[in-house]
Amino acid sequence: ANGDAQSCRMELGLDPAVSTLLVTGASQGATSINVLMTSLARTNPQLFEHWQILHLTGSGADEEVRKAYASAGIRAVVQPFVHEVGKAWGAADLAISRAGANSVAEAVHNRVPCLFLPYPHHKDMHQLHNAKPIADAGGAIIVMDQVNPERNRASLEPALAELLSSPHSISEMRVNLERVAAPDAALHVAGLLLTSLTRMS
Repeated sequence: ANGDAQSCRMELGLDPAVSTLLVTGASQGATSINVLMTSLARTNPQLFEHWQILHLTGSGADEEVRKAYASAGIRAVVQPFVHEVGKAWGAADLAISRAGANSVAEAVHNRVPCLFLPYPHHKDMHQLHNAKPIADAGGAIIVMDQVNPERNRASLEPALAELLSSPHSISEMRVNLERVAAPDAALHVAGLLLTSLTRMS
């Protein structure tokens, strides 16, 4: 609910009335995402003209990212991490995120459309597999992290520009996330487990 988003923003030091982009590499941070965002801030700051950014950089990277946003005139709150990550997701209208299981679950739970940049060096590519059902349902866009900042910018910037300038697209993605979220999913799973246990006994 919008009131919840506003209270989350206030608690995090953001403007409650301004659309919010969450940028997170999950608990460890993600160097390639930090570099990508500072590069975007330098080359295309007007992209974020009507937005504010909550950027969770991971340990030790916050100062450099904060400076990049400040010198580009971009409204941003930059932290290494937040203890209550649910508040960060609760504040967001859109997110750029890794696609670990927790991040994907938070995005769905909070109905936050995402540009997922799966970590590219896992042999099993499990982050890509985590994100795929959400993207297939129309609640996210997957952009493979190519690590190189120029290549990342070339692949992410058009999708990000389209979303930042289109509240309608974000609303459509949020509606798709409502469908994915199925609030009774946990009950359904518990029911299936109970049924199979009953059959076994």
